This record gives sequence, structure tokens and C-alpha cells, in this order.
Amino acid sequence: MSHSVVYDSRLGLIKTKAHGKLDLEEAKEMIAEIGLVAKENNCFLCLSDYRHAKLALSTVEIYEVPQY
Repeated sequence: MSHSVVYDSRLGLIKTKAHGKLDLEEAKEMIAEIGLVAKENNCFLCLSDYRHAKLALSTVEIYEVPQY
């Protein structure tokens, strides 16, 4: 799985994009990157594109994601 996390100063938001299999470890990595970019730019608006990602999380893992 690959992903990108980029701050778009023109729009004033963080753009994230994911491709391929999205498992819990990859989701944690993305969340950490989004948090760093948000703090660096004092921006808490995020536009995420998961159209090309295949979710590989169990129901329990999906419910646990917000705690990260």
C-alpha cells in the first residue's frame, strides 16, 4: 500500500490519498503523518481519497482506529 499526505496551502487543507491494501499498521502510519502535517501547518481540515484503497481491517480494528 502506498499513501500520500500533503498540505495544500491554496485550499487551506490536508490532502491524503491511499492506494492498494489498507491494513491497521498502514492506517496508523497515515494517521501519524496526518497529525504531524496538521500541527506543522496549524490546519485541521482533511480531504481524504480512498477510492483506490482496499480496506483490510476487521470490524474491531475499524472501531479502534479513532483512538490512534
